[in-house]
Amino acid sequence: MPRILLNLLPAEQKKYIEVMFNYKYLRIITFLILTFAVIAAGVVLSSRLLLQDNLNDLLTSSLAITQKNTNLDQQITQLNAELKNISTIQNDFVKWSTVTASILATIPLNIELNYFNIEKQSGRLDLNGRARERTDYLKLSENLSQLTYLEKLNSPLTNLLLRQNVDFQLNGRINLNKFSQP
Repeated sequence: MPRILLNLLPAEQKKYIEVMFNYKYLRIITFLILTFAVIAAGVVLSSRLLLQDNLNDLLTSSLAITQKNTNLDQQITQLNAELKNISTIQNDFVKWSTVTASILATIPLNIELNYFNIEKQSGRLDLNGRARERTDYLKLSENLSQLTYLEKLNSPLTNLLLRQNVDFQLNGRINLNKFSQP
């Protein structure tokens, strides 16, 4: 059966009722929008306060860590300076006992050393002594000339004049760059 609607109200009242319904819906929509806005503002405000609190905690702990690490940083800087000094000292270190032992190992049995000197700064080597025979002296000279780190090995001609009991003088320069330490 068809539904029939009968509206006997005058047009002004119909218009008034329609405006009232529209006003009521508009009020409900406005109330919902305002309620949503208030809830959203509350969430944003509480989030901001929570984030601000977390930021303050983070800054406090970061400052504490920075202050704690300042002492460590100073100690590390001091240790680095000491390590640089140690490295410089080690770079300048020469194991003279090894240099001396390698030179002394080249001296034949019939040679007596009276003077043995090495100057670190100039690298100068001086040897004075006595050889029983000229051949012993020549053997010493040959052995020393075979050492790769000895340069400019000089001896006066007077070292060769005598056949026995040769008083000799040798001097040269030690190049530590060519000396390989074990």
